[in-house]
Amino acid sequence: MRKESRVMKQCGLMFKGLNIDRNSVLHKTKLLLKIYRPVVWSTSNRVFEVCESAEMYCSRTMEEALEYLANYAPDNEQEKWIDIIFSEQPYLSNVYPDNTRKIGIVFCVKNAEIEYFNLGVNPIFRELYTIGNEKIFFKGYKISENCIGCGACEKVCPQRCIEKDIPYKIRQNNCLHCGACYEKCPVKAIERLG
Repeated sequence: MRKESRVMKQCGLMFKGLNIDRNSVLHKTKLLLKIYRPVVWSTSNRVFEVCESAEMYCSRTMEEALEYLANYAPDNEQEKWIDIIFSEQPYLSNVYPDNTRKIGIVFCVKNAEIEYFNLGVNPIFRELYTIGNEKIFFKGYKISENCIGCGACEKVCPQRCIEKDIPYKIRQNNCLHCGACYEKCPVKAIERLG
């Protein structure tokens, strides 16, 4: 048996004085640590991922990334936009009372590609939109002129979004981008986009 440390002896006396089962406390502590470590480590890892993403897309450091965001709505416009947001959504005053409403950063998205994706319907529905001068970069699959019309792709499509034609056609707004058609095509007539 291991020698008991002075701290453990003091804990033992405290457990005894409070009439608490020492083994039960140790067991519960081990369970908490088993849960605590993965949560803390995964949270810590996620924080590093967010920092890396901000640095990758915006700058070399987190400070420069925040400055990049702040430049979308300079300080002189921050107050104006915060007032507009709070007047249009009065419930926010309950969430951010008094001066706490100034903790947010207002920024303007000048260029963006947005994908609306609805998995709640069958076949699924997706649509791409742009803001500003952004271009749409199509993803997914398309059937080329090399199609022999065998219909193998149509049979395996879980969304039934491949239409018989020469060549067959994929309804892009209903495509799940699963790649089942790409894998099944015997002549490799299906091309991956993006």
